[in-house]
Amino acid sequence: MNGQVENNYFEYCEFANRVARTSNVITTSRIRGPLTEAVLSQALIMAQKRHPCLNYRIRGSSNSLVLETEGTSKIPLFVLRGSHSARWQDIALEESNKAIDSGQALLRALLFYPDNEADISYLITTIHHGIADALSNIQLHGDVLPYCLDIVSGNPIEVSSLPVLPPIDNLMPESARGFKGKLNTLLFILQFGLKQLWYRPKILQTEQPLPSLELCRSGYVNRQLDAMCTHNLVDCCKREKVSTHVALCTAMMLSLARKIESNTQNAVSMSCCTTISLRKSLEQIIGREHIGMLSSCIISHQTLKPNTSFWELARGLKQKLQYRLMEPDPFIQLLMTSRKMAASFVKNPNKVMSLSVLAGSLQANIPESYGEFELEEIHLTAAAAVHGGTLCGGAIAFRKKLSLNFFYSESSISRHTMESLADSVTFYLSEACKQKLEPTLV
Repeated sequence: MNGQVENNYFEYCEFANRVARTSNVITTSRIRGPLTEAVLSQALIMAQKRHPCLNYRIRGSSNSLVLETEGTSKIPLFVLRGSHSARWQDIALEESNKAIDSGQALLRALLFYPDNEADISYLITTIHHGIADALSNIQLHGDVLPYCLDIVSGNPIEVSSLPVLPPIDNLMPESARGFKGKLNTLLFILQFGLKQLWYRPKILQTEQPLPSLELCRSGYVNRQLDAMCTHNLVDCCKREKVSTHVALCTAMMLSLARKIESNTQNAVSMSCCTTISLRKSLEQIIGREHIGMLSSCIISHQTLKPNTSFWELARGLKQKLQYRLMEPDPFIQLLMTSRKMAASFVKNPNKVMSLSVLAGSLQANIPESYGEFELEEIHLTAAAAVHGGTLCGGAIAFRKKLSLNFFYSESSISRHTMESLADSVTFYLSEACKQKLEPTLV
């Protein structure tokens, strides 16, 4: 799809990338095996050949963006060495605060070798959010490792290019297009505004005003649930007939409510923005093998009453999400996002839409073993420099463990505060699995 960009969300992401370095999605894989720079470099060339969107670059002013394939560079690959494997978190944080050189390519990769562990490396990719959602980032790593195996094994390699996806706007259902789309957009704006006035959702008090977007920084905190705790959580979710994604949202809301409201006898209003995949809901079903920005979100409002139990709150959230899924809201929100919205952030960085919680979770349905290579962990984070006041988090289930990743505006929230919230979310998820205990706001 060469030519003038007509995708609102893509324009929004590129504007955010140029002004505030907030269009980065970072995926980190811990890999055991003989992964070298030469092998990975070849594998990235193959991935770029397979996925058309990885061949794009952007030129033009923010008012007139042009996507083109001519002149796109190979995926840049950098190599770092460090004293300890935990350094990968610092590197992922650094990557979330570096703009993507979109005039050259929309993806870059970094290979990190820790000195304290032999035969271990970390593949860290940073991709433009305008062309890839979280599922796409995981799929990319699942594509690269088989290529690495074929290269080291000397196997003949044939790379078949996937077809170019139509613009997301063309794949929207009828309810999000034309006159119906405009009407539903107006209804969504009206309903959302009324709910915001009615609920007046609480957000995390920023510890200092956000500076200009050029000076904003993203932060990152990681937590993990071990195999036993993850197993118990999955079992409890099945018993309560809710998803682990809903459980994560519930734990985040309870943690934020406890942080905001010291008097646990007071009700606390929350707004929860939960990400969803659109792949099965579009006019043309898009499989997991395709890389693309094919996700949106649903915003629901909740009132956490005193002594509300974890699973009671989770069941209520599930019902609200199911109701919103039947509406055109996720499509409307994706279409509404525009460069003008990003421009408003620049002028008023402290007057963004009030959201209490932003959450997403995924099952990493890619193999663990690739011959000589073993994928031991996978983590996901995103730039969140402008999300002051919102608790942002995501979970990836892989190898029977749950990786919890929290990203936030380091410019307005301290790391100490976010570490405390991350510990609280982990606590609620762990406690929720105890058969005789239903953790509450108190």
